[in-house]
Amino acid sequence: GPAGADGAQGPQGIQGIQGTQGASGSGAPTYTVLGSNQTNATTSYADITGMSLSVAASTRYAIECVIRYNANATTTGIGLSWTGPASPTLTAAQMLSGLTAATRGGTTIAGNDTGSVTTASVATTNNVATVQGFWSNGANAGTLQFRFRSEVAVASAIVSQAGSWCRSSIY
Repeated sequence: GPAGADGAQGPQGIQGIQGTQGASGSGAPTYTVLGSNQTNATTSYADITGMSLSVAASTRYAIECVIRYNANATTTGIGLSWTGPASPTLTAAQMLSGLTAATRGGTTIAGNDTGSVTTASVATTNNVATVQGFWSNGANAGTLQFRFRSEVAVASAIVSQAGSWCRSSIY
């Protein structure tokens, strides 16, 4: 014979156990881009205006920067560094830049304004320096400011070029 009518819906079953929570995501990277050329004709570190990021207390950041720059001569090197909130738990980076067409050189950044300088630049225009490192912030939130200097004090020693950028990610 023909099939019978569907029966009434039964009660909802009990909820299953909750699964384990996944790892916390690091979020999207934050970029800061230099809007205009900036010159430092001294051997003292100076802020790269507009190249900074807010850092939260007790948070770790992976940082990468690509700085395009001009040098007044191929015998003039560049120094890159940063300053940030007091008492970070760990800060370290490496800066690399071309010294000649076939040679790269670099320095380390172990804390606020501790980076040294390279001793030359590949050309007088369109040089590139890279920074890779991390900032592990302590209890003090604040601003991480990127900075630069020249190896020698001469007019138009180092000019950081517009379009240079830094990227940071929480990890």
